Amino acid sequence: MNTLFRAFTLGLLGSSALSVMPVCAEETPAVPAATNADAEAGPSDADRGTGSGVDIIVTARRRNERIQDVPVAANAFGGEQLAATRTYNLRDLQQLTPSLVVTNTNPRNTSINIRGLGNNVSVYNDGLEPAVGVYVDQVYLARPGQAVFDLSDVERIEVLRGPQGTLFGKNTSAGAVVVTTNSPKFDPEAGGDITVGNYNFRQVHAYASGALVDDLLAARLYVSKTDRDGYMTNRYDGSDTQDYHDFGVRGQLLFTPATNFKLRLIGDYGRQHSKTAAAVLTGVLTQYDNGTAFPNNYYARAARTGYTPQVIDPAGRQVDVDANPRYKMNQWGVTSIADLTIPGNTITSVTAYRAWNWYPHNDGDSTSLDAGSDFHQSNEQQQFSQELRIASEGTRKVDYVAGLYTCGRRSMPKH
Repeated sequence: MNTLFRAFTLGLLGSSALSVMPVCAEETPAVPAATNADAEAGPSDADRGTGSGVDIIVTARRRNERIQDVPVAANAFGGEQLAATRTYNLRDLQQLTPSLVVTNTNPRNTSINIRGLGNNVSVYNDGLEPAVGVYVDQVYLARPGQAVFDLSDVERIEVLRGPQGTLFGKNTSAGAVVVTTNSPKFDPEAGGDITVGNYNFRQVHAYASGALVDDLLAARLYVSKTDRDGYMTNRYDGSDTQDYHDFGVRGQLLFTPATNFKLRLIGDYGRQHSKTAAAVLTGVLTQYDNGTAFPNNYYARAARTGYTPQVIDPAGRQVDVDANPRYKMNQWGVTSIADLTIPGNTITSVTAYRAWNWYPHNDGDSTSLDAGSDFHQSNEQQQFSQELRIASEGTRKVDYVAGLYTCGRRSMPKH
């Protein structure tokens, strides 16, 4: 393929960052930087995000429409803007969307809020369902932890603000985040980027796409790898903690046997692991407001056990644990998306199976004392979903969407 990596990126991250994404020969010319269309209900086109001169097609109403024509409060970000701003996961996406807040103490305990509404990250309960739904290639992710993997090679991301239950289901009372990855193309294309930075940060993204059988079968392959060393020191053994390692691969096939039918098959796998930090001592309360001492405060208990607490110095980035706090997480899934176009309508079937596995280990006492050395609650989850819908297409006085959806989920907490 004569387009393999026509351009490559080397970004040096430190106090300042430089990022230039490659442009392959088959890609359309670069659009202006302002590809974010913000569609708030309002009286004028300027209020609805048409100022950039770029039409972003969204599926906020389960059909392909310009975001300027959708009466939904939404932000839409095209793939080129996401790449230019290095927005590769939901934590990065909140920098582009002020109404979106993503908080996570670890991947399992991830909170996604829109306009201040969502789920509380302090409530560690797998039985509580989120209020902001995350969809990747039309498939609902039942746990927020499934959405914290690195995500690149994306066509667009839509952030839909406000209740979306009519079209997206019960877990979208605060809004929805809809991610659409790039589909296989028959014209050959390839590209990627490399980034390095402090704390031995290394990140690689690469993709390739092209026809396997002209006008009938196309394929796409995407790979990502991110690594970073730890930036906190364990006083107990001198090791570094809070490192980060993420790997993902996604393969796709696009089958187009007729002009009015296409079948897209997607398979993906991701894994992530980290040696996490324990608590950093930032202060100790030893007395009440009236000066009365706490009878059994932290220092008193440490003295009884002969333990010498850390010096209070948050900037020192030190922890003190005798265990091995860490987590491992992996997920994989397969998705089938079939679209059949009939006059004035499109019938879509989305079938998906996903598995998500979470294996944490924590030092429960956050000290080098041999007390709570391995606290953990693992979780293994599988989900199957099937959606069938019909949507009107084209210009008409009355538009409609109708469909059926079923989802089965099994979650198995393990102690």
